[in-house]
Amino acid sequence: MTQSRLIALKVIATDFLEGRLRPVEAAVALAPFEDEVPGNLRQYLTAMVAVASETDDIPLGDRRAFWHPDVRAKEDEKHDRAQVWAEPMVRETCEAMVSAL
Repeated sequence: MTQSRLIALKVIATDFLEGRLRPVEAAVALAPFEDEVPGNLRQYLTAMVAVASETDDIPLGDRRAFWHPDVRAKEDEKHDRAQVWAEPMVRETCEAMVSAL
């Protein structure tokens, strides 16, 4: 893993821990790093892949603007439940990443 990728990983983790990213958004951003991290950190990012997979049907970020307002209202409930569900796993991962990096 290159130094720039390590820095990017730590920035994402720090952004979540400091409240600049919500849990699901952080998990989606962290998941692509799974195959790059050292073995002792891989278990954490495997959990982020699971979170991303379980929430891939929820509109995030700019994609939300393309959803019809009536549909988006229903999806907002799902979005909020997913954020609560993902938060402990994402927090554990981000704390481990910041500590290890």
